Amino acid sequence: MKKLSFMGSATALALAAVAVMVPSSASAAAGPTTRIIERSGCLWTAENWGFEAETHRSAPNDCAGHAWVQIKVNNSWSAWKHDYNEAKLPAPSGQRIQQSRHKTCTDCAAITLNAPS
Repeated sequence: MKKLSFMGSATALALAAVAVMVPSSASAAAGPTTRIIERSGCLWTAENWGFEAETHRSAPNDCAGHAWVQIKVNNSWSAWKHDYNEAKLPAPSGQRIQQSRHKTCTDCAAITLNAPS
């Protein structure tokens, strides 16, 4: 019986040590700011990760239009980038994206996403 009690204590200590080493959700990295864009029955996903922003075609793949993205760094907007399925723009080295704009065609209105905190 004493041996079982020792094993229980050792297990509790091991679990406590693991709990101290695992980061809490508050300190874990935040996910992207995300929005779904719907246009003419097609779905597109817009994401701002802070280090990269992207717009990509979600469903179906035969939709008209392109994925468009633009980023704001140091209070200045980049040129638009576009591609048929997915457009990505990374932040310049050592910089962080403040906001991103996303659209699904040349003349479509853009949505603006703030970078995650």
